[in-house]
Amino acid sequence: MYLYLIRHGETDWNNEKRMQGQIDINLNMNGVEQARVLGQKLKDEYNIKKLYSSPLTRAYMTGQIAGDILGLECEKREELMEFNFGDWQGMTYDEIEKRYPRDWRNWKSCSHLSKINGGETFIAGLKRISKSIGEIVKSNDENTAIITHGTSIEFYINYMLNTKIEEIKMEKLIGENTSIIKIYIDKEQNINRLEA
Repeated sequence: MYLYLIRHGETDWNNEKRMQGQIDINLNMNGVEQARVLGQKLKDEYNIKKLYSSPLTRAYMTGQIAGDILGLECEKREELMEFNFGDWQGMTYDEIEKRYPRDWRNWKSCSHLSKINGGETFIAGLKRISKSIGEIVKSNDENTAIITHGTSIEFYINYMLNTKIEEIKMEKLIGENTSIIKIYIDKEQNINRLEA
């Protein structure tokens, strides 16, 4: 089957380079249009049979808009929620870097060492996301799209590629809003092909 990992549409906080994490932010008007374009692209170019999303509005709304065009129901999965960035949520990247310089450097270069006050641990987030997407893969034989978040997508790809924990450097794989990563995968989660 093909698995399509899709980042949600644009929000104002994306433009402001503000850490969203698990704060529930709506799509902006451009994000709504991106979701429409995504839905049409999925309809015209991909044979999607199942559609899932994070419960956060920016992802679920992207899924609903695309799903309406595809004629598919978008199923929310709590475990697909973005990583909990704790005290960083709501701050701009510049503010985080100034207030938490060591942890911000760690997040960028040796992510597993990052300690984010009030947030998830790196390992907990990696396990939660990987398990959730793995369950979706194991329960489907048909082409499936998952609309989620940049960090969630990075967690799963690193997990699938068996990247050593100490070698994971976050924010290296995040694409633009509504970018699609196409993975040909079997039920045992063996990646046969990955296209960004």
